[in-house]
Amino acid sequence: MDPITILLFGLVSLAINVGIGLINQQRENDRLQAAQPAKPRPHGFDGTARLGGEEAISFPVGRCAPRPYLEYARSWGQSPRSVHVLSVSDLPGVSLRKVWGDGRQSNYNSGATAETEGKPLPAFTKSGSNYGWVTWHDGTQTSADSYLSAKFGSLSKQPWQSDMKGRGIAFGIFTARFHKTLFKQIPDWSVEVDGIPLYDPRLDGSEDGTGTHRWDDQSTWETSDNPVVILYNVLRGIKYDDARVWGGTAAYEQLPYASWAAAMDACDASVNKNGGGSEKRYRAGGEIYFSEDPADVVKRFALACNARFATVGDKTYIQIGIPSSDAAAITDDDIVISEDQSGVLFPPVEERINTVTARFSDPDSAWEVIEAPRRQNANYLAEDGGIETEASLDLSVVFSQTQAQRLMKEALEEGRRFRRHVMVLRPEFAGLLPVIHRVSWTSARHGYSSKKFVVTAAEEMESGNIAVTLQEADPNDYDWDETTEESSFETVDLDVEEPDAQEVTAPAATAATVLDSASNAYAAGIALVWDTGLDDDVTGVEVEVRNSTTTETIYRNIVPPGTAGGTTLTGAWAKGGEDVDVRYRYIVLSGRDTTWTSWITVTLPVVPSTAAFDLETKEAIGVITGDSAPDLPAMLDDIRERLNLVSRSIMSNGLYAYNESQGLLAAVARVERAVADGDGALAELVDQAFVRVNNVSADALISFTAVASADKPEDAEVRIALQARKSVDDDEKVAGIYVDILPNGERRVVILVDQFAVTDGTTTADAFTFTGGVLTVREVLFEKLTSIPGGIVINGLSGEERLRVRLT
Repeated sequence: MDPITILLFGLVSLAINVGIGLINQQRENDRLQAAQPAKPRPHGFDGTARLGGEEAISFPVGRCAPRPYLEYARSWGQSPRSVHVLSVSDLPGVSLRKVWGDGRQSNYNSGATAETEGKPLPAFTKSGSNYGWVTWHDGTQTSADSYLSAKFGSLSKQPWQSDMKGRGIAFGIFTARFHKTLFKQIPDWSVEVDGIPLYDPRLDGSEDGTGTHRWDDQSTWETSDNPVVILYNVLRGIKYDDARVWGGTAAYEQLPYASWAAAMDACDASVNKNGGGSEKRYRAGGEIYFSEDPADVVKRFALACNARFATVGDKTYIQIGIPSSDAAAITDDDIVISEDQSGVLFPPVEERINTVTARFSDPDSAWEVIEAPRRQNANYLAEDGGIETEASLDLSVVFSQTQAQRLMKEALEEGRRFRRHVMVLRPEFAGLLPVIHRVSWTSARHGYSSKKFVVTAAEEMESGNIAVTLQEADPNDYDWDETTEESSFETVDLDVEEPDAQEVTAPAATAATVLDSASNAYAAGIALVWDTGLDDDVTGVEVEVRNSTTTETIYRNIVPPGTAGGTTLTGAWAKGGEDVDVRYRYIVLSGRDTTWTSWITVTLPVVPSTAAFDLETKEAIGVITGDSAPDLPAMLDDIRERLNLVSRSIMSNGLYAYNESQGLLAAVARVERAVADGDGALAELVDQAFVRVNNVSADALISFTAVASADKPEDAEVRIALQARKSVDDDEKVAGIYVDILPNGERRVVILVDQFAVTDGTTTADAFTFTGGVLTVREVLFEKLTSIPGGIVINGLSGEERLRVRLT
């Protein structure tokens, strides 16, 4: 076989088996993948973090959702916070965009004010309190995280040490506080990021571009989701600290600027979307493993933008789709060896494509890799005798469904350009290059009139002629009409849909006068109205009252929802004649959202009960002084009942305040109990003032208790207790005085203190200290001290000073 025939035979085989187009690229990728051992591939969202070191190191490029590695996990606090340290890149410069926790999506605001746990995540806020936080380190950090060091630096096992900086590693510190609807368990975290910074030659003013990018200074680079920019960096080599760590070794001159810049611009071109808006024509993002062959990565990202490559000498050119203009026009007369022309005009039906499917990564579905709308051409299906032939594209690095649809349309149209020719052209066509050149062919033999063909292969011969393969092309294949060609679609939305916050229907608040059991007015109040027939999920109604003038909160409490659809509030805060504002909302067991009513202004009524109270007081005084008056026991019982009624109202409704977001609580409580039954009698009165700030609490208590059993009343017990207490975490301090009459009749006073001090208001003396079970007397002057026999007798001050010691 002569050399020309051998060359043509090889070109014919290439034209038949490869050609151009996305379908052919995908088939070649599949063939190479099947012939190689399994390698790590990018993941969609699966809600599970990998353990650090479980898989090969990696880094993200473009916009994507890399699967995080779990590096560290701990918890802290009385209201436990779970803390997870998750890395997403073994190269620096990655920026965080979004976070998913147990399927709930939250945007990340890098400008938010940081709290102890990190920057709050808006989707994890309930009733003004935060339950989810993140601190993000992009890999440029130079010291250990202060939050981790403060919380876990002193642990005896696996502390977060000062050398745990994570330099070069992009990671997040994710903190969650338990909440019944947000986090029912320790959450799984996932993220959406913008990948490592990349070099864009269009932005390098020291070369052919315009801008501040410099190849030898990574600090000038920026993140990019342009797939050709990603391909360019892969071929030139991925760098860390300005040193190549993975990828190719191409020099600037080996990737001709004009070709690569035009391809980058083609990706950035704006495309309209049906229903409004636009997007870049081609974008991409994904996770790249250091263990991957760079050639495999190039193939994967080339599919995202329909890119083709041509290597001529030591230079590599790139073309997006087909060239936009003709490099040459040929006729049958330009073909040197016409009798040896070969071609493929119409392949068998089973090799044709009339249906295309594709899978892409969908951000709206938490980055799941999902199916794009199936695309089929009814005319092509009819041409193929109704035999459906399908090709599938792996577009896992594509994160736009409309972009996936455009690529599927291009693949389907390219797949119907069957005509392929192999020929030898005269020497003046020797400059034709594969992939990046298009020719126009007018042929009487084939009936072509300026028909477009892409050069898919070219080989210069010793004679100076050039052997080429041509594949049919149609520029209309790459046109896109969003109004007729964009398919409607629905995404698999994994984000949590919360029910609308429950409101109070027709809220109302009016001034009210509170009556006693005798229907006498004794206090001002507010009558509230809410929905009747509330479901069991509503466990209370939270009410807040403020002074209308100062806006200071004067009352806040949770009251039972009841069945009547309302209640009347009163207390020490309800002063007649003053204007107050009130609002309220439902408290629910499930933790779902409820909303406050608007503020309602109420003028509290002036209660004309003073005269009646004064009259009762005068009557009681009259009894005591001997003036004529009603029966004293009955009067005292009546007064006592009135005081108890007012007391209960104040204690249950007025003296309670809290601020959940800051962990503050203040309360005054009274317990009154009187029991008389077959077992005996019990009377108890307890007053308590209580405060709490986070993990510190303090209270003061005074109680009176008397108890006697029916079968042995002589063993009655009585106690008066005055007690102060402070607790910090598990460290509790108590001081108190306890006055007891014990069952055996013994009288006892117990003082629980470390020091007993006496003061005249100016000078204080620590008379006694009690430490380690030993009572020590300090700074005491004795006027007279007489001991028991064998002890010490001291006389002083007013008498003769003398000391007598007798030893036995």
